[in-house]
Amino acid sequence: MSVLAERLMDTVTALAAALPAGDQLERTLQAMPERDVLRLVERIGSSRRLLDAVAARVAGELDRRDDVLDGDPFPTRMGERTLAEVVAREAGMPLATAQQWCAVGAGIAPRRSLLGEPLPGKHGRVAAAIDAGELTVEAGVWILRTLRQLEDLTAVEDRDWAEAMLVREAPRLTMREFGRLCGALRDRLDPDGIEPREEVMRAKAGIRETRTRDGLTRWIMDMDPEAEGIIRTAIDAITAPRRKVRFTDAAEEFDPAKQDDRTLAQKRLDAMTRIAGQYTASDDGVRAGTKVTMLVTCDYEVLRTKLGRASIFGVDQPVSAATARRLAADADIIPVVLGGESEILDIGRAKRLFTAAQRLAMAIRDGGCTWPGCEAPAHWCEAAHAKDPWSTTGRTDIADGTLLCPFHHRRLDNDGWNFEMRSGVPYFLPPPWIDPERRPRRGGRERLPERGATG
Repeated sequence: MSVLAERLMDTVTALAAALPAGDQLERTLQAMPERDVLRLVERIGSSRRLLDAVAARVAGELDRRDDVLDGDPFPTRMGERTLAEVVAREAGMPLATAQQWCAVGAGIAPRRSLLGEPLPGKHGRVAAAIDAGELTVEAGVWILRTLRQLEDLTAVEDRDWAEAMLVREAPRLTMREFGRLCGALRDRLDPDGIEPREEVMRAKAGIRETRTRDGLTRWIMDMDPEAEGIIRTAIDAITAPRRKVRFTDAAEEFDPAKQDDRTLAQKRLDAMTRIAGQYTASDDGVRAGTKVTMLVTCDYEVLRTKLGRASIFGVDQPVSAATARRLAADADIIPVVLGGESEILDIGRAKRLFTAAQRLAMAIRDGGCTWPGCEAPAHWCEAAHAKDPWSTTGRTDIADGTLLCPFHHRRLDNDGWNFEMRSGVPYFLPPPWIDPERRPRRGGRERLPERGATG
């Protein structure tokens, strides 16, 4: 029995001995002290690393056989394109896991000379750490990739030192931290390689667009470091204040109006939407002599009943009439009203509602989002209407408007809320399922009342 097999057997035997038989596992785990449960986790991790080591060795042997057999490559004879696909199918494991096994197995496998004499593996320290269960295959992939990148650029002594250092540091770091360490090491030993790699990353960067089955549009962004820095800074500037920890009094009454249950992914999308909206608002909108606008089409019955669907020109999925009305309140759009058989009854005009001067006045008056408990500043906000703006062609008065961040603007339009302005102060009326009595809640920033005021 090999040393690796003995280690695996000892570890798995100790793990199995610590577990009860039959259906008592859950009950036994519940009764265990935390230190014993953590000990089980440690043994599971050791067993997994050693199993991965065996898998890497087996994959390395298959890779060696593929090199020496005549005729079609081994994966082709097995009906697959790559060795990793063969291993993934036979092991019933994800392809990514099989790819790691194959990469490490090929990197640590023993070699042979041109005369067929056995030679030690190229990366002895990585092989020893993998076989001892001290190094994960994920870390092994990082180390082998880094050493391969340095192969033609550094001396043997430098690569030997680098391998020893990376094997030593890997167990104490997360994979993200270890990846950064590998990158920093590569840059130190090959400082002239940063600029060429940067150009390669720029060439690979871009945004791909796909459509999901449920109608969502998915943008997959591959960013070079410069683009990531700019975009991340802009998104963090919007999302970070909302992610801060807040402490509330245990006796304080729970208020669903102040809850923001969006995931971080949803907050980032809202941030990207807001950034794009700010650019559109500040840009002159002229491209090749044509004013760039957003067209929103809506049937007359939808406009009249406020129920149904509208369409944004160039976007496959429809939007609700409520969304179309909200867009009309703030974006640079042209509403197109359709009658029967898609006959165009009316084409509105862009920027027909609150003017820039009116929004500045609202910013001074409101100070930011006026939703109860929201701290979004004015430059993140949209102008919301107490009265429905979609079908209104007359004058828009700031006395009927207030500033809301995009998230709370959607809540106002989609969650059954209403608001009314009282002497320049917004009061929000919750839907019946939040408050059956629909008692108004004062919004806006706290301000000192005028001397003598009683309300």
